[in-house]
Amino acid sequence: MEGRKCECDAIHLIVGLTEALDASEQPGGDDMMGRAAKNILRHLDNRFRDSGYTEREEPYYHLLEEMRASVNLYNFGGSGTSAEEVVRNLIHSNHELKQLMVCGPPYKDRESLSETAKVLVEVFETLENEGPMDALFLLANQYEKLGCATV
Repeated sequence: MEGRKCECDAIHLIVGLTEALDASEQPGGDDMMGRAAKNILRHLDNRFRDSGYTEREEPYYHLLEEMRASVNLYNFGGSGTSAEEVVRNLIHSNHELKQLMVCGPPYKDRESLSETAKVLVEVFETLENEGPMDALFLLANQYEKLGCATV
């Protein structure tokens, strides 16, 4: 999965996570959050297997393991909200995971972040400080900019 399609898939997954956050207080919200976390982890695991990343196992491997432990707890009856929080917080605090999420080259420094990874930086800050609706607006703008509807 390369280029624009991967970036569009990443945006779609973060939209799912954001919508789950917005619906977290509604019936079934915990499950929505758990499924969003599980889908993002699956995407990141698949990206990690890419040869550009397996050469540099750290820091990706331990970050993915932390996510995997949380998602596995959800799979066996634990909280979807907890799984989502772990996944969201780890991506928020690690540029490596943002770059991996959008299928960019391995992260070196902030300047090496792809445009979509930089949008994710803003999205996660917005989720933290302003809320899901503002974050969805940022994601929609990037989705349109990339032409994801035609991918």
